[in-house]
Amino acid sequence: GVARIMDGLNNNGGFLLMDEPGLGKTTTAMAAIVANGGERNLIVVPTGGKDNQKANWQETADLYNIDVIDGAPESGDQSGTFVVSYDELYDDNGQLREEFLAGFDMVAFDESHNMSNPESKAAQAGKELQEVCDKALYLSATPFSHVADMHYMTKLGLFKDNEDFASFVQSIGGSVFTDKETGELRVGGRESNPPDVLARMAAIMHVDGFALRHNADLTGRSD
Repeated sequence: GVARIMDGLNNNGGFLLMDEPGLGKTTTAMAAIVANGGERNLIVVPTGGKDNQKANWQETADLYNIDVIDGAPESGDQSGTFVVSYDELYDDNGQLREEFLAGFDMVAFDESHNMSNPESKAAQAGKELQEVCDKALYLSATPFSHVADMHYMTKLGLFKDNEDFASFVQSIGGSVFTDKETGELRVGGRESNPPDVLARMAAIMHVDGFALRHNADLTGRSD
């Protein structure tokens, strides 16, 4: 898994890990952070239950004798692996906080579907953060239930902005467009984004090295 992630990160700058729950996405992601060898890394966890989430990442980091620093970097040249929640990324206006503007070698977005709403502050700050990071790893067992949900994955290299994303979605038969006045994403009806569009998108991401998913083998197990 880590080898495939590193290939994706080195070739495209971003990667989506979609392993089913309980199969060790956190462990795999931390191994990828170590393998990447960056001096300045950031982990972003869900706002709900963030203390437990941060503790889980620290427990995993202990396997590599890494101390995960809770909170934003104090300066632009401070090295280390930092962990914050999505709500700690942005200020009252929904803009990425100044503490993160110096950038990172790698950012891991845990439960990245927290950014699936294009108008959310988490999505806006997350996109800004990706502009100042070298590589981005997205972690989610449920990354998209609708074709528009992956709009924030700008580091994959499939698209650069909302307009580019709309063109990409249309190229695989989906319906997403940008508001002419605001530039914000607008989604076509569910009927205009049938299941085969999601299947086509997932196939592109898997075959072309943008994503990986491990499923639990329940063969021979009883209820």
